[in-house]
Amino acid sequence: MKGVVLAAGRGTRLEPITSTTPKPLLRFLGKPYAQLVLERLHEAGIYETFVLVPSGHRELFRDSLTPSHLVEQSEPKGTAHAVSLALSHARGATLVQYGDNMFKTKSLRDILAVHAEAKNIATIAVAKVDNPSKYGAVKVDGRGRVLHIEEKSEQPTSNLAFVGLMVLEPDFLKYSESVDKSPRGELELTDALNRAATSSEVGVVDITGAVWHDLTYPWDILSIHEEMINEMPLDVEGEVEQGVVIKGSVYIGEGSRVKSGTYIEGPVWIGKHVTVGPNSYLRPFTAVDDGCRIGSACEVKASVVYQNTHISHLSYVGDSVIAESVNLGAGTITANLRFDERAIKVNVNGVRVNSGRSKLGCFIGAGVKTGINVSLNPGVKVGQGAYILPGTVVRTDVAPYSIYPPKAA
Repeated sequence: MKGVVLAAGRGTRLEPITSTTPKPLLRFLGKPYAQLVLERLHEAGIYETFVLVPSGHRELFRDSLTPSHLVEQSEPKGTAHAVSLALSHARGATLVQYGDNMFKTKSLRDILAVHAEAKNIATIAVAKVDNPSKYGAVKVDGRGRVLHIEEKSEQPTSNLAFVGLMVLEPDFLKYSESVDKSPRGELELTDALNRAATSSEVGVVDITGAVWHDLTYPWDILSIHEEMINEMPLDVEGEVEQGVVIKGSVYIGEGSRVKSGTYIEGPVWIGKHVTVGPNSYLRPFTAVDDGCRIGSACEVKASVVYQNTHISHLSYVGDSVIAESVNLGAGTITANLRFDERAIKVNVNGVRVNSGRSKLGCFIGAGVKTGINVSLNPGVKVGQGAYILPGTVVRTDVAPYSIYPPKAA
């Protein structure tokens, strides 16, 4: 059995965090997301793996992932095209999964076992979800065979969703190569599965209730960290000065230093060569990546702070994602709760999307700098390389490489 991870998507819905880092290489507790996906495949007994990567990114992925075959997708034509590329390289029965999704090892083993016993041309994983319009809604018959899949329908007739995990036989290639462009202008895998279901048997394995991660929106970075940080090992490899209080599960990487007066309330993950404090407060579900500096009297709560970012003294970061090499000036505040406590909406590719979270801060791209005493409203996105002038209240999204607020004409 071969394994294929489809990781050639652009990840535009995750901007500005993916503006400088491809989505599959976003780090979770120090490891790229795609690496974690590959490790789960290896645990399930799949050792020969292929990763479909964006054109021109082969070297970047090679430097970030353990040995696997890298296949460049020169043009993103759609999921059916990606699967065709994958099958033509794997040349055999293949477990294929979307690079957005990560599954428990048990779910991977379950679909392999079901497929081996049923001898279908394809077996797909499904789960009951609250928002099936986000996925392909799957209709099955009484024998557990696929009748039809509705791709991202606004009025889905089933709450059983195709979750981007499947096992395909080599003969499935004739279906994935023969689909026409959908109304969205893409070659859709669901169209290939529907064609296969009319002439062959496509089975399902229901993983409802199993934990699986879907990396689609910026706030998913927070949710996935919240799940993973509960499973991290408890270890302190760095230096902890006298007067530091540590409660709960905390990981502190080598070369890191936590200064006196700091209070850490786990679960909290701190990478390598990080400096925290003095007199700072790290609250549960915070992850601080390698090379960061958290200054004096700062508070960081349930946030992800990527590599080499500096949060200056007297700042507050709550329920936010801060990309790499950001410099937050002293007294920078990320607001994370509306006065009316309603769920916070975020602009995603020009559409206001409800995050479903009443506590949500901001999303700051790589290389951003804020002056002193800057405040950012809930759900705001700041594009990479932007400068926020001192004393500013940021109420709207900020364009990349701009100065905010813009000078009056």
